[in-house]
Amino acid sequence: MKDENVLEKRVMTQFQELSGIRMEWNGNRAILDLLRKTKPRVLTEKGIEHISCGEGDLRSDNLLIEGDNLQVLTSPYKYKGRIDFIYADPPYGTGNKEFRYNDRWLNDPNSDEPSDYVKEEDGGRHTKWLNFIAPRLHLMKRMLKPSGVIAVSIDKRELFRLGMLMDDIFGEVNCLGIINWQKKYAPSNDSKHLSPTTEYILIYAKREPFAETRLLDRTERMNANYRNPDNDPKGNWAGSDPSVRTWSAKDDYGIQNPFTGEIHYPPPGRNWGHKKLDMKKWLEEWGSSYVEQSDINRTAKMLTLKEDMEKAKDKAEEIYRRGLWPFLYFMDEGKGKPRIKRYLSDVKQGRVPMTFIEKEEYEDILEIGSQSWTHEQSGHTQDARKMLNAIMGGFHEFTTPKPVKLLKKIIHFWCPPYGTVLDPFAGSGTTAQAILELNAEVGSRRKFILIEEGNPKEQQYFTRTLTAERIKRVITGDWDARKHPPLPGEFMFKSKGKAIDEQAIMNMQKEELIEVISQADDNNAGRTS
Repeated sequence: MKDENVLEKRVMTQFQELSGIRMEWNGNRAILDLLRKTKPRVLTEKGIEHISCGEGDLRSDNLLIEGDNLQVLTSPYKYKGRIDFIYADPPYGTGNKEFRYNDRWLNDPNSDEPSDYVKEEDGGRHTKWLNFIAPRLHLMKRMLKPSGVIAVSIDKRELFRLGMLMDDIFGEVNCLGIINWQKKYAPSNDSKHLSPTTEYILIYAKREPFAETRLLDRTERMNANYRNPDNDPKGNWAGSDPSVRTWSAKDDYGIQNPFTGEIHYPPPGRNWGHKKLDMKKWLEEWGSSYVEQSDINRTAKMLTLKEDMEKAKDKAEEIYRRGLWPFLYFMDEGKGKPRIKRYLSDVKQGRVPMTFIEKEEYEDILEIGSQSWTHEQSGHTQDARKMLNAIMGGFHEFTTPKPVKLLKKIIHFWCPPYGTVLDPFAGSGTTAQAILELNAEVGSRRKFILIEEGNPKEQQYFTRTLTAERIKRVITGDWDARKHPPLPGEFMFKSKGKAIDEQAIMNMQKEELIEVISQADDNNAGRTS
């Protein structure tokens, strides 16, 4: 009892340090006890080897595990703290046979009895959903590397509760952003108010300073904005605003245009973004000397021409005609506003996933914020259903697949080319297909671990007949009249067995036994990471 109290105090302290809020609901105080009670399971391939795909040494790199994800997530000890990226697509809350729950789980998380669907009219549906998702998020966090990132899909029904819970478990400071993607491109005519055409993906790092977001490849359209009208030996460039979004009196001053004599100031609330000595040097590269002069409009002195305006204009126009303009130039053949050259060779060789995706020019380093993706950028659910029907021949009952395009995009952002992706709500196996396609397209070696139970009460072999079969067909190319080439890859299929006991240990192979001993030690000594 003393050890448990110390453990709980340590966990609570960690949560309070990470988050400025604490969520309370009926059942949340039992979550830590539930995690302690959950027993690791034997993960076995015996008797189901035929479901696996491939015979090479790399087959075990990719895993598809059949079983309840709460119980399975406690079992593969060797992956604890080694996952690069987690994509989770949990049930969204209520109605339409989406979410199953049983109150027994809070007392007996090791029960294998199937549960019932939570109905939309159930007054405790949100509490049940929190009791379902909270312990799984704790276990997912435990699986991540310090540099790991988790992305959780959700819709409006549980969006705000999930956001608060993620802040609570992962810490508000580790929130990288929220993706808003267009799942439908046409409104629902039966909607009384707003038509729900978008869903959300919440992105959190385990430790934000260690996380990395990879860039999208630059497009031809983006690079087309860079030209070289003055034959600059540094190559193509584009004009960029020389001011920055901060303000101080000393950097808010006027500069005189050598072509027109006009005094240019930074836009309101902004400063020149370079040192005054550098600004003076670049202005003088137009052929005339500059001096500081008092300005009745500003506290800081402005930079003005030292010599006759006509002479300065002749020199500037000659340099303009000759080419190789200074770093600070003036638009409209010298008659316009000041700009600076932004060289393509100096621009980040990729796009930062930021702001609305239709604006495709990103020149400066930007923070990741809320991101809106049109269906052209992410794919939509109709595309996803068509693809699943093409692969499976329409013989399935899965109605909510995610677009492969969407999964490829977020995996590219947050899983390194040789990293491992965990999907604890694998569904039809979209994550595996996305990884296999990415590997084939860019030569990466990303690996996957998928967990899926299906619904044993209604469709006992869902994971075998849909998830595993889809991945097999994608690997072999045996779908859609073989119009698609095979994709390099293999996977091992395992099933969740009984809770680990004496008889189970006696039947284990050496490698399994080592893993179980390590897991048992971890369960006793380190359940809080």
